Amino acid sequence: MNPAERYPLRQPSHRRTRVGRGIGSGHGKTCGRGHKGQLSRSGGFNKVAFEGGQTPLHRRLPKRGFARRDRLGHGVRMCQLQRVAQHNGRINATALRQHRLLGSCGWGLKAYGTRSAKPTVRTLRAAP
Repeated sequence: MNPAERYPLRQPSHRRTRVGRGIGSGHGKTCGRGHKGQLSRSGGFNKVAFEGGQTPLHRRLPKRGFARRDRLGHGVRMCQLQRVAQHNGRINATALRQHRLLGSCGWGLKAYGTRSAKPTVRTLRAAP
């Protein structure tokens, strides 16, 4: 048996409205656009967010939304870096991951803290 005969193609439930085909169709003459005005003209439309000159809603509302946290870098205190340097002798990605200061992604590290807490050369070269 031919599948095309058994399952005929579905016909659309509504026919497309043919506008401008006489007064009896209900969509003749002005074709459902009304008289005059911007929307009755050809090419008469606005941008999606246009509100007649008023500042659009998407510009009135404050900015919020999504920012990828993994691309911003991880913040680490200088005292935490000193602790890593004392335990491992050096500061690198594997040492930071062991101390759970750096995630699995490698988008960078941002060190912050006071100037006095800066890791010294002796701290970085200290034996474990």
